Amino acid sequence: MKWKCIVCGYIYEGEQPPEFCPVCGVGSEKFILL
Repeated sequence: MKWKCIVCGYIYEGEQPPEFCPVCGVGSEKFILL
């Protein structure tokens, strides 16, 4: 699965979104499933 941070556009690959965005620091609630 791929998740996108809606704040900065960071793409994360994993079963769940990360707890925090490593780029801009927002929480997992700001990630959407692609």
